[in-house]
Amino acid sequence: MSVIGTLKRSEKGNIFTWVLSRDVSSLLNIDIVRSNELCVNVDQKFNLEFHKGKIWISGSNTYNVWRLILRSSAQNPPLICKYKISIIEHDKIIDNRTEYCTFSTNRSETLILRKTQTEIQRMINSKNDIHVVCELSVSLEGQKNLLNYDSDKTNEVLKLNFNWVFLDEGLSDVKLRTACGKEIPAHRLMLATASPVFKAMFTHDMMENQNKLVEMTDVSHEATVEMLRYIYTGSVGNNETSLTINLLAAAEKYQLEDLKNKCGQILSSNLSNENALEMLKISDTYNADYLKKETVDFIKGHINELSDFHEISNMILGKAPLVVEQCEN
Repeated sequence: MSVIGTLKRSEKGNIFTWVLSRDVSSLLNIDIVRSNELCVNVDQKFNLEFHKGKIWISGSNTYNVWRLILRSSAQNPPLICKYKISIIEHDKIIDNRTEYCTFSTNRSETLILRKTQTEIQRMINSKNDIHVVCELSVSLEGQKNLLNYDSDKTNEVLKLNFNWVFLDEGLSDVKLRTACGKEIPAHRLMLATASPVFKAMFTHDMMENQNKLVEMTDVSHEATVEMLRYIYTGSVGNNETSLTINLLAAAEKYQLEDLKNKCGQILSSNLSNENALEMLKISDTYNADYLKKETVDFIKGHINELSDFHEISNMILGKAPLVVEQCEN
C-alpha cells in the first residue's frame, strides 16, 4: 500500500481534496493507493483508497477495474456518515455522488465508485492533476435513551422506536392510499424524517400536503405496511421473498437507504443457484448495493454450478461497473 498525492482541508473542516498529480503513472502498477488521513475530529478519521481489482467475464478471462473506497479508522464506532464525492479533472467534474453509509466494528469501509482500467489510464495520460473532493458529515451513535440501536445487524443503523403510534389513527395527520385502494394512517413528521421524498411532499405546496393524502398506487398494501413498520420501529415483520422485493422497490422510490439494506439482507439470506441471476437483476434495478455485493460473492463461490452463467456473463459485460469485486486466482 502506498500513500500518494497531497491532501488539502477546507476552512470548514469537513471538505477534503485529495490531489493526484500527473506524476502518479505508477498508480497502474500499485494494488492499493491511499490518501493521507481525513480527520473530521480526533475520534473520526478516514482515508480514501483506490484498490486495483478484477472482474470475471468468462472462464479465466478478467477485466481490470479500480474501486474508490472510503475507510474509517474511527475509535468509537458505530458512525453514520454522509459523503459527497466529486472527481475533478482540468476543472471539469467527471464523476460525483452523494450517499449515506455506516461504519461499525464489523464494517470499516464502504465502496464509493468504480473506474475501469481504461478510465484510469485516460486520466493519467491526460497529464492533468486529478482532484478527489470529499465532503464528510458524521453522526455518532449517541442518545441511546431516545434511539433503538440494532447492533446485531450487518449494516448497523439507528432507528427511532415509535411502535406505539404505528398504524394508530388517533394521532395521524396523513393517509397513504395503496394499490388496492385501502388507506393507512401515518404521521407526516415520521415520514418526512425518514424519507427526503416525503419531506419534499410535506414541506412544499404540493397536493399531498394540501389533501393530507399520498397516492401510492404502485405499492401494495402489504409492502406499505412493512415500509411503515420499518420507519416506526426499525424492523420488518414479513420476510417472504416476493413481498421483500416489493418492499425494496418502495424503499428505492422513497429513498429509504437503510430499508434497502435490510431488504438486501433478507433476500441475500435465501440466495441459491436458481435465483442468483434474478437477484443480480433486482439489485441493479433498485440500486441495492448490499444485495449486489452478496449476490456477486455467491456467484463467485458457485460459478461452476450456475446453469445461466453465460447470461450472467453477458450482463456483466453490458454493465461492467455492476459487479466489480476483487477476484483472486
